[in-house]
Amino acid sequence: MFGSDEKATVQTAFIPKMIAAVAMISLAYILLFMTPENYRATLQAEINALKPIIGKLESDEVLQRASGMYSWAFVDTGIISAMEDSAIPTGEINGESFWIQPLIRIVENLKLLFYQSSYRMSVFLHWLALGLPFIFAMAADGLYKRKIKQYEFGVTSVNIFKIWVKAGVFAFFIIDIYFIFPAAGIFGVLLPPIMFLTIGFAIRYALSNISKIF
Repeated sequence: MFGSDEKATVQTAFIPKMIAAVAMISLAYILLFMTPENYRATLQAEINALKPIIGKLESDEVLQRASGMYSWAFVDTGIISAMEDSAIPTGEINGESFWIQPLIRIVENLKLLFYQSSYRMSVFLHWLALGLPFIFAMAADGLYKRKIKQYEFGVTSVNIFKIWVKAGVFAFFIIDIYFIFPAAGIFGVLLPPIMFLTIGFAIRYALSNISKIF
């Protein structure tokens, strides 16, 4: 049996491993099973779903920021050109025709994956500007509630504290997955604000239920 400290260590080590596993599975799915046409269509559907929710002006700003991030991180650095060069047939290798087409598909999918990550980062930053004030407000409210409970008996709960801490950790886990999971659709649009709400409430209720004994 594990003690509480050992359980916490195991859980802490499990989260990065799970994120890495999901990332590898997502990458394998994109490279092996998705066609560039299908990937492009799902990504475009996700982009189209954003405009009705945040408005045309804000949506245009998100797209401009995503394009800038994509160019800065992948085009200007030469990563895209190096990938494209690797998929150009040279005619000097026997059997080249058998693997050059799969390589071209992989390169195209990787380019879309890079843009997807840039786009979702831009969407995340848009919601972050709205989510941070909410999180700080909920944290302040949690601290205020805890101060009140210091003068009362039997109102703090260690179990409730642990539950909301785990909810906050799970929210951070989902945010990590958000940047790498393919074909999110409307999920990719709504996940950041839902996660900010979850983190805000998790911090609020965790802080308000911290034990009064240090």
